[in-house]
Amino acid sequence: MYNFIFVEWRQFNFKKSDIVADFGCGGRPLPRANIIVDKFIEGITERPTEFLDTGAIIVQSDLSRLPFKDKSVDFVYMGHVVEHLDKLNESLKEVNRVAGGGCNLSKCNARASFGS
Repeated sequence: MYNFIFVEWRQFNFKKSDIVADFGCGGRPLPRANIIVDKFIEGITERPTEFLDTGAIIVQSDLSRLPFKDKSVDFVYMGHVVEHLDKLNESLKEVNRVAGGGCNLSKCNARASFGS
């Protein structure tokens, strides 16, 4: 069973020590993210140049094969990501494996993602 949460990320009271990751951030990384994971780091025209200046650790990875230990991230944020995943089930399993405190799937296009 997945440990996913569908609420606005600002409603969480993050501790300063929490490891917060933004998976698939595109051009707008979560301001609180310590880790940014995206499949494409360079050559994305919609990403602003500030992307590399956030102070977060930047990891290039496909979400179906994340380079993190089990439950190593306290909170994962994914905004407008699910509908872009090539391997939906594998990716969600990987995110669930890594997310110790849960994952916020924000504003995904459920019709495109889940075929309703």
